[in-house]
Amino acid sequence: MGVAWKEMKKMLPWFIVFNGITVLIIYLFSGWRWALLWGMLLGNIYSVFNFLLLGIAVDKAVHKRPSRAQAYMVTMFLLRYLLTAVLITVSLVTDLFHPAAVIIPIFFPKLALTLQGIFAKKRKEDGRGGA
Repeated sequence: MGVAWKEMKKMLPWFIVFNGITVLIIYLFSGWRWALLWGMLLGNIYSVFNFLLLGIAVDKAVHKRPSRAQAYMVTMFLLRYLLTAVLITVSLVTDLFHPAAVIIPIFFPKLALTLQGIFAKKRKEDGRGGA
């Protein structure tokens, strides 16, 4: 989990930006409701949890035989998707959480990692180094 946690810390500035943009867009289209705040909170917590769960699964899988590692990763993949389906269903059937505010943050880690890679490549091409 150490690597996943380190990556999550690097994604924090991106999450702040994404959250600001998401709240602004949802607010402009649907107005202010407490469900927006609660939905963003739930979506972000789940997003971090899901990413760290993936990191734990990968860390455990690398210490298994290939066939057992593959079965383990498939199981964890299905578990994470089941949890995501439950989260989305809860957001759709309750008034406590704004569905878009819950669902959109699920994509923040992928978006953050993609943008980190693009900007790291750009810095490297510009001769400024970068990780």
